[in-house]
Amino acid sequence: MSKVIAILNQKGGVGKTTIAANVGVSILKRGHIASLWWIVTRKALYGIGAQQMRVSLYLLLV
Repeated sequence: MSKVIAILNQKGGVGKTTIAANVGVSILKRGHIASLWWIVTRKALYGIGAQQMRVSLYLLLV
């Protein structure tokens, strides 16, 4: 049986990435399979605006 663990908070600097990485490593050390996804919800990332993106997050996940 698979489980989904989501770590989210809109505020920056609260340790979301650190917690997610540590939980992922802990799961792997216990012999389970883990897939970590880091999804940034900002409108612009690395100079690419939302209007310039050809694939939406919805299309990637479905």
